[in-house]
Amino acid sequence: MSESRPVYVLLHVPKTGGTAIKNKLLREMGAGRMLSLYETEGPFARYLETSSGDAEAGIDSFMASLSQADLDAVDLVTGHNAYYGIHRYFKRETRYALFVRSPERWLASFYNYQAARREMGESVHELILRDGEFMSFEEFVEHHRNAMSAFIGDRVGLDTTLSEDVRLQELTRLLERFHLVGLTETMGESFGVLAQALGIDPRLSRENITPKAYVTDVSPYVARIRELNELDFAVYERCREWNQACLERLEGPSGAGDTGTEALRGRCLQLYGWIRFQLKRLLHMLRG
Repeated sequence: MSESRPVYVLLHVPKTGGTAIKNKLLREMGAGRMLSLYETEGPFARYLETSSGDAEAGIDSFMASLSQADLDAVDLVTGHNAYYGIHRYFKRETRYALFVRSPERWLASFYNYQAARREMGESVHELILRDGEFMSFEEFVEHHRNAMSAFIGDRVGLDTTLSEDVRLQELTRLLERFHLVGLTETMGESFGVLAQALGIDPRLSRENITPKAYVTDVSPYVARIRELNELDFAVYERCREWNQACLERLEGPSGAGDTGTEALRGRCLQLYGWIRFQLKRLLHMLRG
């Protein structure tokens, strides 16, 4: 393999369509060319099972444990635990990418996903709990600030003690170094750029869809969400601007969306998810 081919690092921001992208890339590229950095699945999860310490402490020891041959085979790194700076383990050019979502839709998607897990009797994220109780969406909106930019800041090593103005400046500076900043709202177009670079089919179906929407209309909350999450909205606006610049610079294909076989597959996955959700809820009720 040519040492001139770049390594792409996709930072997976939760609830931005990263699961669909990850699964699509895995199907197209195979496990050998793709390195998944998740605590719950893949090689990093298996490494954590046999080592001491948490994911934050273990990510660098895991990367250091990989052979040069393993690293040379990798064309793409992705996962919730991927971070800006991981390029130091590769001897090739590294190109970073991430996808973001409008803050109000991100909050609703995160809440719906956690509410579905709760209804199925599964564990939920601590962000959704207050004094051990599951919050209503109104409470969730009131008690959390700038969660999306906080996750991105953590993945790029941003100092959390900085003021919001400085954090916005630093995030803007860092994101402008990214090869691609994509938007969930126009995922087909943004993913098409990445797919073209990797030489794979750009058609993308939706996956990891929450089968039941507990919050269907966020419009009554948008003003309050914007008031409480100014940094998230500012970062999102910067990302929208940089997304357009990326697409113009990279001249990616437009209109690459959910068509043909991939669209049918997406609808089947959505139906499967709904059936699975109903069965789990029924079992939970019977056990209760």
